[in-house]
Amino acid sequence: MTTQSVSVLTRRLARVARRVRFFINLTVFDRTSMPARGVRDTKKWAECVEKTKRSFKRWPSAYASYAISSCYKKAGGTYSGRRDASRGVARWKREEWIEVEPYVSTGRRVACGSPRSRGKACRPLKRVSSKTPMTVDEAIRKHGRETVSKLARQKRTNMDGRVNWRRASFRSRRSRGGRRRNS
Repeated sequence: MTTQSVSVLTRRLARVARRVRFFINLTVFDRTSMPARGVRDTKKWAECVEKTKRSFKRWPSAYASYAISSCYKKAGGTYSGRRDASRGVARWKREEWIEVEPYVSTGRRVACGSPRSRGKACRPLKRVSSKTPMTVDEAIRKHGRETVSKLARQKRTNMDGRVNWRRASFRSRRSRGGRRRNS
């Protein structure tokens, strides 16, 4: 085999591996029911997953994952190794993610993903690190209340769409496939 044919095979294998990983990440495989990294008592973890699944309509979700972790800790479960508080759910909880629309219009803080929530345009309320995305107040300062409120309403009406908070633009899911041709 030549060096060129080996590199072609390597690229093809990498492409297939990406496709397989993508397929596994779809609904075929529910990662939230797997024990988190470092869980010592998998039986307690499984009990907490079942208990939490019954109490959440939306599954999987960030709130559900946080509830599983809290349940596991309350049940006396422990983790092996160090837990980094600057990563994952701990940072997310400190950032205090809220819905944009109620906050902009009335000043109410409705937790994102809570049972009372109706829209899904969410932003963090507090900046806790450089990795925190643009907060609600930063978006209001940069673009104004009306623009931010309009973006949140667009997201609520088209959940498949994507909001770019830095540019204050909304991209509909339908426009991702490219331009439509007139026939």
